Amino acid sequence: MNALPIARLQFATTTSFHFLFVLLTLGLVTLVAVMQTRWTLGGKPELLRMTRFWGRLYVINYALGIVTGIVMEFQFGLTWTGLSTFAGDVFGAPLAIETLVAFFLESTFLGLWIFGFGRLPKGLHLALIWLVTLTAYASALFIMLANSFLQNPAGSHLEHGTLHLDDFGALFANPALAASLPHVTGAAIVTGGFFVVGVSAWHFLRRTAEAVPAGQILFSFIAFSLLFAALAVADWVLMARVAKRGPDPVDEPAGLPVLSGV
Repeated sequence: MNALPIARLQFATTTSFHFLFVLLTLGLVTLVAVMQTRWTLGGKPELLRMTRFWGRLYVINYALGIVTGIVMEFQFGLTWTGLSTFAGDVFGAPLAIETLVAFFLESTFLGLWIFGFGRLPKGLHLALIWLVTLTAYASALFIMLANSFLQNPAGSHLEHGTLHLDDFGALFANPALAASLPHVTGAAIVTGGFFVVGVSAWHFLRRTAEAVPAGQILFSFIAFSLLFAALAVADWVLMARVAKRGPDPVDEPAGLPVLSGV
């Protein structure tokens, strides 16, 4: 039995589950930060209730994203050892920075935010959720650095059968990053927005204590639908340009593996 299709299916399944939680987490933390900002400035009790309600859902998704992410990291070393050996010196760097800097800072700020409700000054507590948001998007940036390198190995050279990093700054200037990062951030906000709209609509139909006016639900649905349409058009234009340009020529021998599908 060929283990390659099984390994690809396993990694695709893990990544798909993880990416769903990542998108929802990025979108929710942005909306929670906006809700808390409005509460801090306006003082309306319903905004505080919204911040607590959506904040709990955000923390749950954050924990699930951590669990699925750990499994995916182990698969890099256990299943894709050839890829890690061949290109790990390059794409491992942004992954390590994401874990040691962005993720640890995000977790620290999130812990202070969770246990700081009612204990910290309102301004400081608001600053914490915005720091969580910024570090969350910093994590997304470094993850997309690694992913963009797998699609377009910029800033590296081949030496003794492995890739070595030449210019770390070239990873940030990678054309694949310029195309993928806005897509991911936009998709995260759309995902978080539709999640909020869907849950709000459910509470509205059930007439629960968390119900919000129908007009706000309709407005939010229209706004995020327009954002989704704009994102879809941008993706269509981008893919049309890529298809028209065709694959870039390569000088390496044909025996080298395709990085994103070893």
